[in-house]
Amino acid sequence: MFADGTIPAAFKVPAKQERAKAYAIWGAYVGIAIAGGPIVGGVVTGFFGWRWAFLINLPICIALFIAIAAFVDESRDHEAERLDYAGILTFSAGLFLLIWALIDGNALGWAAWPIVERFVGAAVLLVVFLLVELVQKRPMVDLTLFAQSTFLGSTFAMLGSGGSAQVMIFYLPLFLQNAFHLSPAKAGLAMLPFALPMFLTRRRVQNAGYFLRRVTLL
Repeated sequence: MFADGTIPAAFKVPAKQERAKAYAIWGAYVGIAIAGGPIVGGVVTGFFGWRWAFLINLPICIALFIAIAAFVDESRDHEAERLDYAGILTFSAGLFLLIWALIDGNALGWAAWPIVERFVGAAVLLVVFLLVELVQKRPMVDLTLFAQSTFLGSTFAMLGSGGSAQVMIFYLPLFLQNAFHLSPAKAGLAMLPFALPMFLTRRRVQNAGYFLRRVTLL
């Protein structure tokens, strides 16, 4: 949702000249992860056990931390004064209660009083978060972005992708293993027809970016 701001900030990319190229590179690597993740995960699970699906991240993350410290320049917001503690607290607590309610809703019943309390608490805290952000000098979420049609359009597109394609990345391998009795490695390979188009189309985002500059997304 906020990649529009984080990618240029993270890589010091000029907003106009190189942003589309940054998106193309970022999208290509995300596509590689989507295409290769189920295969690598299936092989690791099949040969080493499911626990290694988590343990294998430790050496990879250590190597990435070392590479970032060695090759990526530090970037700072020189206008930053302090953290938005009120926004952090209200948003984190509201999101916690919302997710807690969604997790326990089926088990306890959606009309159960603990679930209703959590939903009400989440709604109150998130409304307070919005009010806090409106009065903050440097809010953690700039709500004026939602007045921009391009930002709104890209946000709804990401919500659609997250609620459909990205969810299927997790559930399809389980379905293939449980319904068709495929091994984890074969289930990962069977995901290629689903994952490859996501990788290949993301590489075209640079050309699409130049075109969409002139198109209102919403």
